[in-house]
Amino acid sequence: MKKSLIAAIFAFGSILTAVPPLAYAQSANANSQSLQSAIEAAVLGEPSLQAVGAMVNVSQSQYQLARANRRSSVGAQGSFGASSADFGAGSREIYPRSLAIAWERRVFDGGASLAQVSAAEYNLAAQNGEYENALNQLVAEVAKAYSDAYVAGQALRFANDNLAAMQRYANDATLQFNAGEVPVSRKAEALAALAGAQSLVSEAQGSLATANANLRRLTGRDFTNPNLDGLPNYIPQNIATAREQALADHPLLAANKAKLAAAEAMVRAAYASRYPNVSVSARASTVRDQFLAGYKSDDIGAYVNFSVPLWTAGRTSANIDVARANRDALKSQNAAINRNIIFGVERAYADYEAAQASLIAARASLNARQIAKDSVEAEFRVGMRPIVDLLNAQRDLTSAQMALAMTSGKLISTRYQIMAAIGIMN
Repeated sequence: MKKSLIAAIFAFGSILTAVPPLAYAQSANANSQSLQSAIEAAVLGEPSLQAVGAMVNVSQSQYQLARANRRSSVGAQGSFGASSADFGAGSREIYPRSLAIAWERRVFDGGASLAQVSAAEYNLAAQNGEYENALNQLVAEVAKAYSDAYVAGQALRFANDNLAAMQRYANDATLQFNAGEVPVSRKAEALAALAGAQSLVSEAQGSLATANANLRRLTGRDFTNPNLDGLPNYIPQNIATAREQALADHPLLAANKAKLAAAEAMVRAAYASRYPNVSVSARASTVRDQFLAGYKSDDIGAYVNFSVPLWTAGRTSANIDVARANRDALKSQNAAINRNIIFGVERAYADYEAAQASLIAARASLNARQIAKDSVEAEFRVGMRPIVDLLNAQRDLTSAQMALAMTSGKLISTRYQIMAAIGIMN
């Protein structure tokens, strides 16, 4: 089954070399915390994907059933009993028993059984396309959840650094106030900044808990140290290439084409119900003591069976109309899917390009904020700047650090969004 092979897409090839045991253990632990391991865990155990996979199994079974309905059938039937019979000469106990074996093969049904096999086969292909799309969407969702957890972890680290810095500045302001060097307002500003830093830590802790819970929902496990190292960078070179690839490879388009082919087959099956059904059969039977002791009957024969629909009160025409309406609806749906896919590709690329621009700006901002904060702190230490300027510089630096982490995470998740929008995961 196709879904059993798709998980191999996410397996990294590796060459095992001799490494020190400690280094190997550290590498294995890092791999267990990687985005790749999160994706693999989700593919293996995420309930919604498993439900879609189960529907593939259902379609596979329906296809096998449709094929089996075209083949010959052999059956046996028998009975054994005990009864009392009275034919005017007293009752007697008799033990009637019988055995019959029959074979039957459909010869002509107007093409209905063949159309049903085609419809089941196309439905199986459509369900595989649905599964592949669900897999792609799950991978993109896991990538976003993982990057959210990474960003939340980084935000908490920066918030704790900010809290430690604000604690130092509050202590400095308190010492200066106690020494009579600054008014109480300066001390109050530092204490207010400290309270704000404590609040920021609490918010970051809440965000991290939420992000971890979402990632656990998808993967079924905890990731204590997510990182964005060593991730694949491939995406199509430009949006035009991405559109072409999406329209050629997207599993939803393939699924809808298969559904349309299945609907065409069901139209043929509906028309076939107007034609006669012809089958051949053979039967052999034996009966003993059916009515009285000693009764015996053996029979063997071959038969040609047929049935012709003469009047169905409009059921045949109604079935044909339903099948044709389903087919026409799928034709219209195909155009809607095309538009949605193109929109998804364009939106994903827009998000990716925005993330790229934001990352460049965030790096420049962080560099500038770090220089500004170091300069303001140096000036504060020699009495050239009030503490409020240092507090503001520290807050700006923390905001810049968080912004860089956020844009780094978004750049990764948007790469996966592009691949999901195209319909392939590399």
